[in-house]
Amino acid sequence: MSDSALVSDNPNPGDPHLDQLQGQLLLLMNHYAMRADAQVARAIRDTMLRILRHPLIDLFPDVRAQCARTLNHWRARSACCTRAPVSVH
Repeated sequence: MSDSALVSDNPNPGDPHLDQLQGQLLLLMNHYAMRADAQVARAIRDTMLRILRHPLIDLFPDVRAQCARTLNHWRARSACCTRAPVSVH
């Protein structure tokens, strides 16, 4: 069985295919590169988590490792603008 067939055979029909999640991640990263935004960073973080939790991710150890390595980076970027401003008065 080819890798593309494995990606397309989704064991959970309600979940997106792994290749769809990877495509979504690339699109979000492109948006973030054009305009850094905490909301987009949160979407990147959430998409990475969905990729890491996907039942077929173990078939792609390089993708899993890259998402795991950079997840904390995106967690930090998504949290940078979510705190309420502190009053100096």
